[in-house]
Amino acid sequence: MPRIFSPAGIALLIVLFALAGCTRVVLIQTPADSVPSGPAVPSQDEPAWWNIAFQLRWDAEQAPDWYLDVLLADQVCAPALVELGAQIDLWRFHRRAANDGAGHRFSLLVFTDAITADVLIGQIRQQSVLQWLESDGHIESVTMTEMNRPELAPVARSSDAAWPPEIQASWPWFIMGVSQTWLSLIKQVTAEQPLEDPSPDALLDYYATVNNRVTALWRDLGQHVYLHHLNALFGYEPLVIRETNLKRF
Repeated sequence: MPRIFSPAGIALLIVLFALAGCTRVVLIQTPADSVPSGPAVPSQDEPAWWNIAFQLRWDAEQAPDWYLDVLLADQVCAPALVELGAQIDLWRFHRRAANDGAGHRFSLLVFTDAITADVLIGQIRQQSVLQWLESDGHIESVTMTEMNRPELAPVARSSDAAWPPEIQASWPWFIMGVSQTWLSLIKQVTAEQPLEDPSPDALLDYYATVNNRVTALWRDLGQHVYLHHLNALFGYEPLVIRETNLKRF
């Protein structure tokens, strides 16, 4: 039986379809990917968490190219999420860059069955923007792995094992809503200022501008718009904040 859209999934689709008419998807002509997408066939398999990781080139002596995460979310991940939304129970983005073995990595995590996960990675690999980013050296690899952590409940396997079970099980819904909000901000900004020049160099400059605009919205309004209203949802109860204070005398 096909899965029913979750309320959060319906909200994402409404936003993305509403903006589809004014958001331009960039098509860069490259050879077809060798991985077929295949049909989106519903499966009776139990869902699991799958991590689709984009490993980005990064010189640790320079600031990470955070705008590439925005480009990947908008032009590579969003179309596949819209196409397969009915078969994905939960999803979220993860962004990180640290001077360690993992470096700069952007990830899309989905809670779905193995067949849908295979279809999803196939559709992602076929995106012409991704193929260009790989051929131009901006992306070093794209991999998909199952998050096999049997000590945790299936829906909690993308959560922190140190958290209480209640938070492990509920957090995926929270971070999916946050990911939807971030993607919606990107869609709103690109709709307000559409890309005019689809050339590769202009594409990168454009998404650097989009990233700067989304970052500014977070910096200037995040305290009230997000943190204040999150605190209100929990009845304005005080929160333990662990701080590291540096002082010079």
